Amino acid sequence: GGSSNASTSKDFTEFKVKSIKSEVEKGLELLSQAVFYPTFDEKSINKEKNIIIQEIKRAFANNQRQLFETMVRLSYKDKSMNRMVLGTEESVSTINKDILHTYWKKFYCPNNFTLSVTGNLDKEYLFKLVEKYFGNILKGMVVENKLFEINEVAGIKIINRENATQARLMLAYSSPEYGSVEYYPSLLLSSILGKGMMSRLFQAVREDKQLVYDISSWNWTGLNRGLFYSHCGVEEKNINEVLKIILNEQKKIVDDGVSDKELEMNKKKIRSESFFEYEDSFQLASHYSMLRLSLNNLMTIEDELNKIDSVTSDDIKNIAIKIFNSSPQLAILAKELTEDQIEIKF
Repeated sequence: GGSSNASTSKDFTEFKVKSIKSEVEKGLELLSQAVFYPTFDEKSINKEKNIIIQEIKRAFANNQRQLFETMVRLSYKDKSMNRMVLGTEESVSTINKDILHTYWKKFYCPNNFTLSVTGNLDKEYLFKLVEKYFGNILKGMVVENKLFEINEVAGIKIINRENATQARLMLAYSSPEYGSVEYYPSLLLSSILGKGMMSRLFQAVREDKQLVYDISSWNWTGLNRGLFYSHCGVEEKNINEVLKIILNEQKKIVDDGVSDKELEMNKKKIRSESFFEYEDSFQLASHYSMLRLSLNNLMTIEDELNKIDSVTSDDIKNIAIKIFNSSPQLAILAKELTEDQIEIKF
């Protein structure tokens, strides 16, 4: 009575099991077996390699995925951040049982692992189960979190694709580390600038000028320094006009800040979005695991929301000055556009 899955980001690999309360022991047993007692069957490895290669081909055909990867490559100096999580057809093809076993032995040990369990469970019973299925696993070498170096030189990269029926752009800046004092103002800044129909970019670019259908801003975070970026789909002929509006909206916040009313509205929005998101037990468990691995401590959702509630208008203006005065990276996917046609020079 349950389900299981796994996923990989540029920072973490995550294994998930969801079960009804009466089957929690079977769920923990399955998780323990999958992570710490894999069989590395050659036939299964070859089968999975073929599946991943098809997934790589799909990723390269996905214009939006390639635009995001291009933005990341522009923004970070580190090669590990510049590669797709999926790898390449060549790198996946070379993987065999021995390579997998060596990698697993190095990284898959309890002191590189965080177990997060959410649900209405008796703590004493849960601790006994965790000890039973995870207590005898040998510790290994601790892998230190790597600090990724940001590219401090502004850059522009245009990807031309014949099948691009609409151009898409991403304008990115370096943003604060997850969980830092400046992180929470930057989260509110992304909401004010580009989250939802009442955001500044939505109103200025879509409602007032009708230049786009969708436009948004995001604070993409990992183990350390992340990216603050704005993203939209637009006709090629309107790219320069849209870029000017985005930069102008950023400048307004840098120069004039935000009103207390606008700030409070976005605090309430983030609070309600958090409640909706963390109704899902997978999302809640994943969030606590990331907190533990990133910050080496735990905060409740309410703790984080209190940090957001404490942000002031001055905090928003200060973080806007810091972010928008850094060197931006512009990635564009279009059919025919060339770099010399971009009027904005960073």
